[in-house]
Amino acid sequence: MIYDELPIYGFTIGSAACAAVAGYPFVARVWSRLAGGIEQLQQVKVERTAKVLDELFVDVPPRWLKVAYGLGPLCAGLLAYLVLNRAGLALLGMVLGALVPDLLVRRVKAIRKRRFHDQLVDALFILSSGLRAGLSLTQAFEQLETEIGPPASQEFGLMMKAHRLGLTLEESLQRLNERMPSEEMTLITTAVLVARESGGDITHIITQLIATIRERKKLKDKVTTLTLQGRLQAYIMSGLPFLFAAFVRSSNPHYFDLLLRDATGQVILMAAAGLWVVGMVLLIKLSRVDI
Repeated sequence: MIYDELPIYGFTIGSAACAAVAGYPFVARVWSRLAGGIEQLQQVKVERTAKVLDELFVDVPPRWLKVAYGLGPLCAGLLAYLVLNRAGLALLGMVLGALVPDLLVRRVKAIRKRRFHDQLVDALFILSSGLRAGLSLTQAFEQLETEIGPPASQEFGLMMKAHRLGLTLEESLQRLNERMPSEEMTLITTAVLVARESGGDITHIITQLIATIRERKKLKDKVTTLTLQGRLQAYIMSGLPFLFAAFVRSSNPHYFDLLLRDATGQVILMAAAGLWVVGMVLLIKLSRVDI
């Protein structure tokens, strides 16, 4: 009878309630520590990213970075769970979502570095013109700071500010080379330092540097053109699976249900994703030639 089972139900509910009350302080303490650790990690990442963006002259409010690091993992995890309906893949999506802001910052840094290197020939022309007009090397760099556009004007401006604060011109150039490392910048730094120490004709050296950097840029552009086909194949092959899946799903929405819900299908899907990543990496590596 149900009345005979009432003591059992009461004892079970009472035991569960007592266990919950007894374990609440421990659970609350663990949750507090976990939440505090996540918040501290988020604060560290926000401060580090804000510092990097400040060095790149990109003004982003810290509260926006905090929102990005807070909502990015949650949105990516929710999207992965809605699409794949698996808690483990949702956690993986949260991890990938946490990496997205760092990848975007790295991309912004790479674009800025490429733009700076594209301006080096123009910067050397301005520097050479100032020296031919009778300016000293320091005055020529100050003229360069005012006449060239960003990001070169910002980087050379930092160099001259460091020089005005007490660093030698050689040390300021070395710091610029550390901020924007490249073979061209190393050539410029070495040539200027050697010319100042040995008393050589720095104007002639800069003219030779302009010719050298131009030839290197022509060679790089030629290699980029010759490897364009391989890179296009990598881009097309990387997007082809997603386009195919979108086309099939638009014509038959339930076509991939078995693949997404069945355990074997999910394993096959993860293996295909891994092989896709390996293939894209190989295609990109084979189409890239270092000069």
